[in-house]
Amino acid sequence: MATTVQTERGRFCYAWHGPRDRPPIVAIGGLTDQLDHWPEAWAPAFAAQGHPLLVFDARDTGLSDHLDHLSLPSAKELALIALGLPSKHKALYTVGDMAEDVRAITHSLGVPSFHVIGYSMGGQVAQALALAHPQAVLSKTLLFSTSGVESLPLPPPSLFAALLGCCSRAADEARAVGDLLKLLRLTRSPVFGQPENELEQAAQASVRRAYRPEGVARHLHAVLTSEPVAPRLGAIGCPTLVLQGGADPFFSAAHGADLARRIPGARLESIPDAGHALEPAIAQALADAVLRNVSLKPR
Repeated sequence: MATTVQTERGRFCYAWHGPRDRPPIVAIGGLTDQLDHWPEAWAPAFAAQGHPLLVFDARDTGLSDHLDHLSLPSAKELALIALGLPSKHKALYTVGDMAEDVRAITHSLGVPSFHVIGYSMGGQVAQALALAHPQAVLSKTLLFSTSGVESLPLPPPSLFAALLGCCSRAADEARAVGDLLKLLRLTRSPVFGQPENELEQAAQASVRRAYRPEGVARHLHAVLTSEPVAPRLGAIGCPTLVLQGGADPFFSAAHGADLARRIPGARLESIPDAGHALEPAIAQALADAVLRNVSLKPR
């Protein structure tokens, strides 16, 4: 059951699944993800091996603190930044700030060390977290993520346009659900993808729980304007698994290969036909891969 924790960095909504006497596996989500985004099969799969799962709403997301006092970049400006033009906005917050949020949550919950799963943008947060707090991060699994190096392939324009559509407030619930649906349709797997009615239910549940397009815009601004950590990834010493989707339209195979090359000892695995989504059909395979990585010892 979700509850809240007050930290020195704000109030965060979180849920803890499983035993309290073991280091948790902390899941860090992507741009539009709330704490209920993660596969339902994960918590029991991890608990069966003695590992609790800690999920949370990031800043500006879900039921955690909303930072609406900050300025809001427009969809047009975000598109121009993605094309390499400088931002007119000062840095609202950075990927590093979001990494410090994770450490603040675990510290407030009395957790000195933990394992990390970072999905998409969450993978970039996980990288920054492992660099800033190497003593706390026992292992990390990077799902469908990137180092953020500018030379890597960009997502197709249609996908980026759908993401931008989730950055602007819709006139009503139906349009908000429709905006999220466009993104979910483009990121699902051609093989494992959920049927249309399940996507619609997921989009509607997300919008009704907490509709925060402004937070999506600020998160995207942070991703696009934060200084890449890629030059420092060689300092990471914890066991690292890079999981790449074979049909990921957002971060192609080049992104996974680049990450694995930059992190010493990182293992690269591919899930054939997986898209850019944590779909039920691959949930057990993802959980098994995470558990294999969690069992490894640091270098």
